[in-house]
Amino acid sequence: GKTFYLVAASLSVVKDVTSTSLRTDLRANVEGVLIQFLEVQTTTLTVESKEISISFPFPIELKTGTTITINNSTNVANIYAAGTIVGFILED
Repeated sequence: GKTFYLVAASLSVVKDVTSTSLRTDLRANVEGVLIQFLEVQTTTLTVESKEISISFPFPIELKTGTTITINNSTNVANIYAAGTIVGFILED
């Protein structure tokens, strides 16, 4: 089989002035445990653009079928959010 190892991730958010306060995160469900890798918070009625990234000191093993998602929590938003993951695959 193949196993994916996550070594880095990034998250960016761009929103316009009509957006309410917003929390955007990049997360994965790892064997039934929700792990949030990154989070960006923004301010109500403010034009904003933010980007954050992380490199993990040790690779994180993700089993086949692990779902990685971007989640936004807001009431009203004109928003663009994007995430990137970096890793490698090893075959058993």
